[in-house]
Amino acid sequence: MAFYQYSTNEDGLTITRVSGISPDETLLVPDRIDGKAVRSIGYAAFYCCSAKEIVVPEGILRIEGHAFAKCGRLRKLTLPGSLEYIGPLAFNGCMELLSLTIPEGVRRIDSEAFSWCRGLTELFFDCRDADIGPRAFYFCLGLKGPLLLKGVQHIENAAFAACMNLREVSFASEVRALGNFAFQDCYALEQIRFEAGSGLEELGDDVFSDCRSLRTVELPGSLRSVGIGTFRDCGRLTAAVLPGSIRTLPSRTFSNCASLMRSEVPEGIGRLDPFAFHKCPKLTAVRLAPSVKELADHAFTECSALRHLDLSGVRTIEPHAFSYCDTLETIEISPEVRGLGTGSFVHCGAMNGVWLHTAGADPGGGPLSLQESVFVPFEPAGLRWIKAKGNFPDSYDDIFIKLRRFSCKCRMALWRLTHDKGLSEESRSGYTAYLRRVSHRIMRAAVEEDDIQLIGRMGELGLILEQHCDDYIGAAGTAGARCTGYLINYRRSRFGHLQRERRYAL
Repeated sequence: MAFYQYSTNEDGLTITRVSGISPDETLLVPDRIDGKAVRSIGYAAFYCCSAKEIVVPEGILRIEGHAFAKCGRLRKLTLPGSLEYIGPLAFNGCMELLSLTIPEGVRRIDSEAFSWCRGLTELFFDCRDADIGPRAFYFCLGLKGPLLLKGVQHIENAAFAACMNLREVSFASEVRALGNFAFQDCYALEQIRFEAGSGLEELGDDVFSDCRSLRTVELPGSLRSVGIGTFRDCGRLTAAVLPGSIRTLPSRTFSNCASLMRSEVPEGIGRLDPFAFHKCPKLTAVRLAPSVKELADHAFTECSALRHLDLSGVRTIEPHAFSYCDTLETIEISPEVRGLGTGSFVHCGAMNGVWLHTAGADPGGGPLSLQESVFVPFEPAGLRWIKAKGNFPDSYDDIFIKLRRFSCKCRMALWRLTHDKGLSEESRSGYTAYLRRVSHRIMRAAVEEDDIQLIGRMGELGLILEQHCDDYIGAAGTAGARCTGYLINYRRSRFGHLQRERRYAL
């Protein structure tokens, strides 16, 4: 037979200690002692008790901290509809508890109330307007779901973190906020659902980070703010639908999402914070809505499958925004961009083109300015062209001065001379003088690579010098290059017949 100690307060009795519980006993907590109503179970009152089943009666309003903690044999628990509060660590470490229903009256489940209940496989919420405190269900390894969070308003920091076998979670329309790390390290979590009419407004930091099995997510349109690292390290995430109701995509939102292939940043979002899409190696396409005006540093760093970017609406591109995007080939830049941050396209070895979108000769705000190391270093393929949709010659001159790699400067100078709309005589003279200065070096490289297109452009501009022409023909003929015929015809038409024509006859 159990013996109870208690204290008296204004609301009724509080059980403070119990003894004499049989290991196999079903413990019926009394609703009255000495004729007085029991209203609460006090701190550590049943700590480490050996009962297998506990029934808490109607009329009890509060279960205080540690009340049933470390009840290692407890397998079944019945809580009353009158219960309003479950205190910190109230059932912590009840590792054989199998099933739990949170009743209607509960308003608060405090910190670590059911943490380390490793055997808990079924969890039901029948409450209204309840808050789940920090780490309330932390490390409940047996919990698999589907878990319906019905009647819950706030889910606080790490409430369900490290529930490693939880597979499915549904958020009822009452849920308003998810705290930091709320579902972090739920390795088996595959599906997240939000009921129609969802009222979710806030996501804290790292809410779903390291949910390694999560594949697709559609966040509700009611969302107003998203924390740092929401889906960080979600290695199987392939698609995520973002609402336009948020204004900023925070730092590391999709960092290290190894399977993410496509993403759309919707209208309404104005800024991508640092490392937003950092290290997404399968990301091949990103559509940025016109509302996106700012890309922070390292926003797309190490997105090694990204090929084309339309940045025509973006105004600010911060340092290293696209560094180490190894397959990035072309970008389109807005006329409203007035500067590209240091190293914003550094180590983009496959880049071969940049479109400068321009509205006319004077788009306003002055010419585009580039940091010296925006595009360098390049792999040998290098930057092949920089073209403008419109008339913006000053930007070309500025870019030409900033570019340091020889092949990039040569290709840009050639393109400007052959597409000379809006090119001033001063700029023409500058580009021509540079190409004359380095023409021998350009031609040696072009012949070695058998680059007929480049050789043709040099020929059109009369930049293949007579004193070196025979050497180019000889080198091309020895290598069996396709450009040999062009060089022979060019030599004949521009400088007369070859002195040793028979030697170079096709």
